[in-house]
Amino acid sequence: MPGRIEIMGAVRKGLDRLNADRRASNTVWTKDIKTKLCEIGRDEFRCKVCASRVTETKHDYSEWLYDVTWLEYAVDGPLVDAHLVAECEWGNLGDIDDDFEKLLLARASVRLMIFDGNYEGDGCEPAPGR
Repeated sequence: MPGRIEIMGAVRKGLDRLNADRRASNTVWTKDIKTKLCEIGRDEFRCKVCASRVTETKHDYSEWLYDVTWLEYAVDGPLVDAHLVAECEWGNLGDIDDDFEKLLLARASVRLMIFDGNYEGDGCEPAPGR
C-alpha cells in the first residue's frame, strides 16, 4: 500500500488542481475537497473511502469518524489499516480546534487538516483567495 510521502504528494497535486470557484460557499468548498480526496483514495490507491455529502459514487461508505477516511481491507474482509483521515472546517476557531484534536487521536499514515478560520482581531491574516 502507499507510503506517507506518496499519499501526501497525490493529495497536494489533486487539491492544487481542484477547479473550485473561490467565491463559493463553505458548503460547496467542503463538498469539492471531500470529493477530490475520495477520488484520490479510490482511484490512485484502491482504498475504500468513507465520507458524507460528496458527489455520488465517489465513496464506498458514509462518513466514518472523520470527514474523509481511506481504509484498506484484507482480501478476507478484516480492516488492515487507515491510510488517511481528513477533517475540513471553516470559520469557527473552536470547531477547528475540536477537529484538530480528533486528528491527534487517529492512527493513520496521513492525518490531514484543511481549515480557514475567522482571524478577525487576532493579528493573523486569512489565506489568500479565501
